[in-house]
Amino acid sequence: MMFMRVAVLLKQVPKSDLTELDSNGRLLRNQVDLEMNPWCRRALATAVKLAIQGGGTCIAFTMGPPSAEAVAREAVAYGADEAVLITDPALAGSDTLVTARVLAHALKNYAPFDLILTGKASTDSDTGQVAPELAQLLDFPFVPAAREIELRDGIIWAKCETDDGWLEASCSPPAIVACAERLSAPARVSESEKLNSVDSSLIHVMDATQLGPGSYGQEGSPTVVGRVRSVEHTRKCIVLNGTPAEQATHAVHILREEGMLFFASPRENQVSSLRSSVSNVTGSYEEAEFATSGIRVGVLLEPGRDYLNAELLESAAEVASQLEDPSVVAFYGCQDGNLGMDPGCFLPAACTYLVVMEGAETPEDMAEAVVKWLQDNPLRVLLAPSTTYGREVAARMGAGSLSGVAGDAIGLEVRDGGVVAIKPVFGGSLVAEIGITSPMQVVTVRPGTLSSRLRHDDILAQPKLRVDHIVTAPRRRIKIHKQVREVDIGAILSSEVLVCVGAGVDPAYYTRIDPLVEILGAQVVATRKVTDKGHLSRALQVGITGISVSPKIYVAIGVQGKTNHMLGTRGAGMVVALNNDPDAAIFQQCDIGMVGDWRELVPALHRAIEVSLKV
Repeated sequence: MMFMRVAVLLKQVPKSDLTELDSNGRLLRNQVDLEMNPWCRRALATAVKLAIQGGGTCIAFTMGPPSAEAVAREAVAYGADEAVLITDPALAGSDTLVTARVLAHALKNYAPFDLILTGKASTDSDTGQVAPELAQLLDFPFVPAAREIELRDGIIWAKCETDDGWLEASCSPPAIVACAERLSAPARVSESEKLNSVDSSLIHVMDATQLGPGSYGQEGSPTVVGRVRSVEHTRKCIVLNGTPAEQATHAVHILREEGMLFFASPRENQVSSLRSSVSNVTGSYEEAEFATSGIRVGVLLEPGRDYLNAELLESAAEVASQLEDPSVVAFYGCQDGNLGMDPGCFLPAACTYLVVMEGAETPEDMAEAVVKWLQDNPLRVLLAPSTTYGREVAARMGAGSLSGVAGDAIGLEVRDGGVVAIKPVFGGSLVAEIGITSPMQVVTVRPGTLSSRLRHDDILAQPKLRVDHIVTAPRRRIKIHKQVREVDIGAILSSEVLVCVGAGVDPAYYTRIDPLVEILGAQVVATRKVTDKGHLSRALQVGITGISVSPKIYVAIGVQGKTNHMLGTRGAGMVVALNNDPDAAIFQQCDIGMVGDWRELVPALHRAIEVSLKV
């Protein structure tokens, strides 16, 4: 049994999506009820348990206004030995990098720690950046989205959620582990316990003067919140009535009139065809004779994510063209230099330079290699996928190069020689413009929000590509023992039709949806409630804490239509909703609404499509 010193990082967030902001885009906390971030509740419960198992201590840290003392008191009431409240008006407006720097200083004052636990993300921003930024600043290994954690002979073992499945990893302490929702039951105590059972001497208050020299708050933050606006819905909201057959016939008629039904082959097939064409036509690449010092836009490619890489590269090409240098440099990390693909695959004409980081086996290795490359080859903009891999690499790079990172962008705008990221905030009820003031701007982009429009001619017109191989020494602090992909995210994001299963569908009857899925050539996705209960893979979850999609048709069956889900469907051409509740929120956010029992509406819709196909 080892003596385990555990720190847990907790955040205070709004209880609901109903928020008010001041003129600077900051939350008016006195206008809404506040609580401990739901993911942090899992971290707290696990931290206390592991400290007890290890015969050690647990110290909770929270940063925020004086009201955050409620979080500190709750932590101690639940079982933390002590709590540290970091509060000072000078810290207001701190972005993720400054927050990580503040937490690093505070943790060092109470060091050493064997394990630092934190929530996977927070419900008010969902960037998931603070933990990997903190890991970079403390030089700790980082374990993402753990849904199981245990100690075996002094080694930390974790089973982690990934974007399309799960992996099993281990590392030696000290380490930072982000906790997923399924890790444990949430830590909760009653209001009376928080008020009456906590010894105030166990709560220590730190201010900015105790953090050491440095710029904090908005002054020290390389990102700034710009204009914040409500999410606007522009759907047709045609709610049908009549028998299931009458509604289905009407729905199919509308879809055909809008040109949405009976379309060309899925985009994934088109991209696969492009891959084959590139391999056959371009062959090997020669090093091009051109200067690379003027390239201003870079892209982080994720191994094994061809479709996401294509989407991101195209967005980078558009940004580069508006910055008056259409060239793009792409970074790819691999273990032994073997790309597992032709270098030309998914590299549009604007991508003229590929840098292969050999030995970059983990996000930590990749971040270190790219930051080193950037020392002699500065970029203005670097785009990364907002995936488990991309978030960690981008966050570590931001901390390593002191660059601002705008996370989970659903849109990009080029202004004043740089980019402004558009991202959802406060559970998706609002979107904010995030500006970045550092010389290099790092943005993670949510997959599926910037749809790829790769064309065959774009690929074949590609000029010679410069490919450099840079050897880097892997640190191997994180060991991956097993990795499983449960779904094909590329197939989902490229599908023209998606059928979403909501909580209103009994899992015992999922097979009744199969004929509709088959005739539409669709992929199946789900709402958060469905995946939380384990009925379908978490990787299929659409929404603010899942994936964003942009099919031509999105069929939502038994979906209530909460904002955090519907935000993930903003890119859909048309949304068709089937629900037995005429007052369901989704009927205010869809194009075609069908009211009734889904078990009657689904076969009716299937028959109407069959009839239409024969016409």
